[in-house]
Amino acid sequence: MVSTQHVGPNKVINVQGNSKFKSGTTTDTNKCSITGIFEMSNENLVISDVNNWCVKLLDPAYNVKGQLKLTTYPWSICGISPNEVAVTISDCKSLNEIHFLQVDTGKLITIKHMQLSHRCYGIAHNKGDMFVTSDTALLHYTTDGRLVKKLYEDKSSFFSGNAAI
Repeated sequence: MVSTQHVGPNKVINVQGNSKFKSGTTTDTNKCSITGIFEMSNENLVISDVNNWCVKLLDPAYNVKGQLKLTTYPWSICGISPNEVAVTISDCKSLNEIHFLQVDTGKLITIKHMQLSHRCYGIAHNKGDMFVTSDTALLHYTTDGRLVKKLYEDKSSFFSGNAAI
């Protein structure tokens, strides 16, 4: 079990330990590579496994309880509501989407998805607003898919936008 405590954005935190767990399943064809993680209010974890093109649901003891195969690489995850997460998926070319998943008693169910006109990697959610990174930009979206505005862009290097979240 992980002990959590809310702290201010500028407070230094110290990691006091770590642990390893297996997130592989019998249907995985590659070694797991976790690129995103989100802790639900019930202490379940939702993780994105980029090498196996899937999202997995882990219980508080880190046992895999559910898995959802995707059409390409999942990158990042954020919470939208107590039982909903958003996952960025991108093949780094033409397939760039945000998938909204319902987490329900051991199952991950796609409830909708949103196509984007740019690559998408990082994602965060706050009060109905989503903040998505491409390889060079940070963009502000509503959860219904409307682009509010581009907040930041730096084309000087690849993945400079991903550092913005």
